[in-house]
Amino acid sequence: MPRISFFILLLFSAVALPWWISSIFLLALVLYFPWYYEGVIAVLLYELLYSLNSSVLWLTLGILLLIPIIEWLKTRLYVFH
Repeated sequence: MPRISFFILLLFSAVALPWWISSIFLLALVLYFPWYYEGVIAVLLYELLYSLNSSVLWLTLGILLLIPIIEWLKTRLYVFH
């Protein structure tokens, strides 16, 4: 239940708050929850709302690459054990 609640808050922050607050919140959620792919939906929503018509979805592709890298780092760092 907390994962769904935080996802709804993340969607709200992607629409209503500045991009840097949403980014910090997304990073905290990715570090806290394992394999937090719900963040991709929030980033996709942000890009669809605020990007240019002809732009490639670079932020969405970046977060898709960043989540497995962060999960790999979480298995190697002592802080997350």
